[in-house]
Amino acid sequence: MKRAIKTTDPYMRHVRDFLPKAGLSSLDVSRRTPGPELVRTRELVGEVQERYLYFPRNPEELLCRGAACGTIKGIVSHVCQRSEKFVGFCVDNVDMGGVHIWARGTVVLKIPGAKPYDRVYCTGPDSFNVSREGVTIGYVVRVFPEDGRCSVIFPFEG
Repeated sequence: MKRAIKTTDPYMRHVRDFLPKAGLSSLDVSRRTPGPELVRTRELVGEVQERYLYFPRNPEELLCRGAACGTIKGIVSHVCQRSEKFVGFCVDNVDMGGVHIWARGTVVLKIPGAKPYDRVYCTGPDSFNVSREGVTIGYVVRVFPEDGRCSVIFPFEG
């Protein structure tokens, strides 16, 4: 019997937390139940075309909309210390084993100390920095000095 690993991710929900009524799946119930959501602001910059992709996920996990996602052994989950690669931001859990990911575009994030052309790194679903901790997600193209936000093009391929 496998033992469940206790997670400290406040944005993660699990299928076992929902008791569906007859005719509904746990995913259906989770969509009708309020949960954590991270709002992401998109920005159109130059010729960057947005791209959305479908990825497999652990059927026991329900990813938070807007959370930064990465792969662990080919399966998408929220970015954490074990993440191998950043793939994008979660759009929606599509079925009991997949997720739609916003895989390319420009997003506005609050990153203290960021300057144009700095590489941006991610250590959690809503944790971004320029201090080389975590997985690389992209680079800063514009800084809004009045509130510490900046535009980040992702994914970084290079």
